[in-house]
Amino acid sequence: MRTVLSLAVLTLLFLPARAQERPAVKFENVEVSGITLDADGKPLAGISVADMWNYDGKWSANGGAKSDAEGKFTLTVRTFPDQPQRSYRIQAGDADSKLGAVAIVKADALKNLKFTLQPLVTVKGTLMGEEGFEPEAGGYVNVYWKAPPVWLCSTRLTTQSAKPDEKAVGQVVFELLLPVGEYSTLISAGEAFQYARPAISTLAGTAVTLDVPLKITALAKHYGKKAPAINVDFVRNLPSDIVGKRAARKGDPEPVTLDTFKGRWVLLEFWGFW
Repeated sequence: MRTVLSLAVLTLLFLPARAQERPAVKFENVEVSGITLDADGKPLAGISVADMWNYDGKWSANGGAKSDAEGKFTLTVRTFPDQPQRSYRIQAGDADSKLGAVAIVKADALKNLKFTLQPLVTVKGTLMGEEGFEPEAGGYVNVYWKAPPVWLCSTRLTTQSAKPDEKAVGQVVFELLLPVGEYSTLISAGEAFQYARPAISTLAGTAVTLDVPLKITALAKHYGKKAPAINVDFVRNLPSDIVGKRAARKGDPEPVTLDTFKGRWVLLEFWGFW
């Protein structure tokens, strides 16, 4: 009997600790209502309104609702009561991805929204690298509503030719359709470049063209080149012959540089924060 009890105690001691359960996320569904209008203030029917949209060269609503003959709409949005300062993006657009509008509102202001739809604005950007460091396609552009900052969409960087009849090489570009508004961006063009963050301001009836200069990272500038000079006054565990040469200089010891270790194996350990 004593042996059985001992085994039971040992089993309990070696059972893995139960992972701490995360608190359940609290949310509730709220009704969003409003009206969709054209530039002259007339109701627009058949307009998609949703809080989630997909973008792949054109906008498409992910669920949501459509405005009726009077331009009115009602949809349900999931909100988080424990995050009262959270902003919600409600977006409206037509089926042809030609008209659109965005509203960034708090949970207590999701009633009686008014969308005045205007033509979507074409935004084109060309990335400008430096000699020896040219951007490559495959990176991305994130677009955010500027204030308050809320993610709107992303698109990929592509390559196009300077002339329509030439092969698509050389210029790395992006193109977007955005509603009228003020936006911030984050552009990733590869490991050699710092993030670019140009602002975008769109006005109805006016296309936007951007030349985006890219800054090279410090690491990329030195890649493949001779290591910069290292000059330190104290190094632990130096080889005895180097210690002797430094001691011979007495009050003015020879500094330790990379050349000091010429012909030897050297292990460099870099510390940093990313």
